[in-house]
Amino acid sequence: MRAAHIFPYRLGSGVMTLCFGKLAPDEIMSPRNCLMIHKELEAKFYNYLLVIGPVTDDDSSTAKMPTGWQSRILDYGCEAQSVKGTGHTWGQLDKRELIFRSDYRPAARYLYFHYVVSLLYAKKLSRKGWSKTGPKPEKIWATPGRYLRASMLRTLALQVGHDAELPPGCEEGTFTEDVPDQKAKEKEAAEAMEVLLPNRDEPSDQE
Repeated sequence: MRAAHIFPYRLGSGVMTLCFGKLAPDEIMSPRNCLMIHKELEAKFYNYLLVIGPVTDDDSSTAKMPTGWQSRILDYGCEAQSVKGTGHTWGQLDKRELIFRSDYRPAARYLYFHYVVSLLYAKKLSRKGWSKTGPKPEKIWATPGRYLRASMLRTLALQVGHDAELPPGCEEGTFTEDVPDQKAKEKEAAEAMEVLLPNRDEPSDQE
């Protein structure tokens, strides 16, 4: 098992506050910004091929409180491949609910951030499943909330996704809150995030 940071700790607490607002304490090294997962899943997670989304009572787009958390695989070409050391295939791990062995839980806002960056990165690389005829990864997260600053999300879309167009529904999880020198700070933060992204579809390590 490995401890995977959800929001990259290399970005620092200043960028964390810029993304999530003043209500977000410095939680970079907190269990709320961490997932204990198998090393094979960690590689997919850091390569933005695996996201964690809420489990709700049904699959509708109606906003509901999550009843738990589940893994979702964005690497649509690996369903039949075995996950080393687990006895499962990647397809079997898709929509699999997470089991926590302690009272600690990851914060939804950090999982949402990772989810949004994963969609933007998938769009940038034109990964299989991104087209309108394939699976719809934007439907994975159906629980709106105050997760991410709206202007920061749009800056990430331009810098990380190389496109001003956001995946459908992404802005439902945002809020508006101005800060001094906001535009310049957000661009700098998005550029730092882009540097941490893998250059291609290979396991990466943000540690």
